[in-house]
Amino acid sequence: MAIARTKPPKPYFDSQGNLVGHILYIDHFGNLITDIKSTDLPGGDLTATYISILLATGAGAGFASGLLGVGGGFIMVPVMYSVIGAMGFPDIAMKVALGTSLLVILPTAMSGAWRHNKKKAVQWKTALVLGLCGLGGGLAGSTLATYLPERALKAGFGGLVLAIAIWMGV
Repeated sequence: MAIARTKPPKPYFDSQGNLVGHILYIDHFGNLITDIKSTDLPGGDLTATYISILLATGAGAGFASGLLGVGGGFIMVPVMYSVIGAMGFPDIAMKVALGTSLLVILPTAMSGAWRHNKKKAVQWKTALVLGLCGLGGGLAGSTLATYLPERALKAGFGGLVLAIAIWMGV
């Protein structure tokens, strides 16, 4: 005899900010991370130290994303650059850090936007216009990045972060 559920299961991120769900979600992805044997970086397996650094960086970038409305790349890219370089791949570290950061920003930004939207703090029309323009700009920029040397990408990233810091500090 089947027993019917009286309530539907709660999603990971319910409206009450279900802590257990968050922990399960983080644990699930933590398990995925520990099973990584990088095929893109031969011999570049993630050690426990690197995993710890990446977990702390991801949490910090996610916090900054939710608090400050940033994607977290300004935190993640330098850390990933250092980790990938330390793994023995300094020649491709910046390109891999930039590409990985862009992928990671999706769930980070979505979770922060979801919470801000719950508080009626999102302008959907503005987001749509910026998002569509960002899509085209992202394709163009990522295409250009594949042709630029690592040094130019590092200088461009550092220069942009510095310029924004100066602009926002005024």
